[in-house]
Amino acid sequence: MRFCVVGISNAIIDFGILNLLLWLYPTTNTWKTLGYNSLAVLMASTNSFFWNKYWTFQQHSPITFQEIYRFIVVASGTTLMNDSLMWLLGSVFPRIERSTLVEANFLKMGAIIGTMSISFFGMRLWVFFQHRLVKEDRSLADYDTERLPILNLFYDLDTCVTYTLSKPRSGPIAVDVHINRSRRHYPMKTLIIIPTYNEFENLPLLLKEIFSYVPETHVLVVDDNSPDGTGKLAEEIRGQNSQVHVLHRPGKLGLGTAYIAGFKYAIQHDYDAAFEMDADFSHDPRYLPDFLRAIDHAHLVIGSRYIPGGNTPNWSLMRRLVSGSGNVFARFMLGITVHDCTGGYRCYRREVLQSIDLDAIQSRGYAFQIELTYRVLNKGFKILETPITFMDRRLGTSKMSRKIVVEAFTYVLRTRLNEGRL
Repeated sequence: MRFCVVGISNAIIDFGILNLLLWLYPTTNTWKTLGYNSLAVLMASTNSFFWNKYWTFQQHSPITFQEIYRFIVVASGTTLMNDSLMWLLGSVFPRIERSTLVEANFLKMGAIIGTMSISFFGMRLWVFFQHRLVKEDRSLADYDTERLPILNLFYDLDTCVTYTLSKPRSGPIAVDVHINRSRRHYPMKTLIIIPTYNEFENLPLLLKEIFSYVPETHVLVVDDNSPDGTGKLAEEIRGQNSQVHVLHRPGKLGLGTAYIAGFKYAIQHDYDAAFEMDADFSHDPRYLPDFLRAIDHAHLVIGSRYIPGGNTPNWSLMRRLVSGSGNVFARFMLGITVHDCTGGYRCYRREVLQSIDLDAIQSRGYAFQIELTYRVLNKGFKILETPITFMDRRLGTSKMSRKIVVEAFTYVLRTRLNEGRL
């Protein structure tokens, strides 16, 4: 809402300056008109910088050189796109180029509509992106959870459930913290489902970390006949550790079907809760105890990158734009109140998995996470989000593809057109 208010004020400034220049210095020259437009956009962008920093995103820290640099990049991109759209519309409607005021404003309106998204996501996800891990030992009680309707962040001071948002500490102190946390006892019978395809390097390291934080849990490796021998390695580990289980599949069948197979395994073997977890360390095992504490008070817990304490420190601007816009699009179109509906670090209670028709789920990639979130909310279950820092994979290559992004987009549109009925 605040960004909309700032956007309206920017549009007024933008239109006002453009019309003032056209009134004072009338012209039918396309390039001169675009020059007027560039000046108007830059003035409006400067206005938005201050209002967005101190009001929309409520950052009260002094302006930094990095923010100025990023603002210049975003403002330049916005201006270029705005000018390009005005030129393109003028080419499509050549009669408009020959006039000076009314038609120029028509072009301007089209250009503003076309650049709203880059302006918002550029400001939110890059210019004023907060690296929240620089603050020391801050609990969720410090945050105003009333800003998160329905899905307020869970924290329980009676059981000392706090989320440390400081940078990892090194040395003996850090080791002691890990040991103490790993000795906690969780009465739930839990299963961590890890789909694998060519994760030979990551798997043994990941399992070691998982058991250091939650030694009582069980792990199910769902391998899609990895050419690098991940499945065979998983079998060798299972022979040494009875808490590791392996499910072999004939080929690369998709992330969604791997998790569905894992969910069915969890139900058949009477697990109380089942995790989704990537094998590439983008889902840090150190958050597992936080999930286990939160699942006592919810039916689904999602590790969120987009709530206070969440972070994506080594992502590029483009990746933030794609992920952020995808979440906003899905939330808006489907009425999802979860902030990170594409996040894949999750913990489901058994009753949730039993109530959902797992065989009816068709999605495979990011759409799979959106679809499950939508189905869980439609069943009336309670969802909580816990902050995580999402890191890029340590070893191996990413399996992200354009096909996965397109699938998520089409799923949202299809579900919306079908009136959201599953």
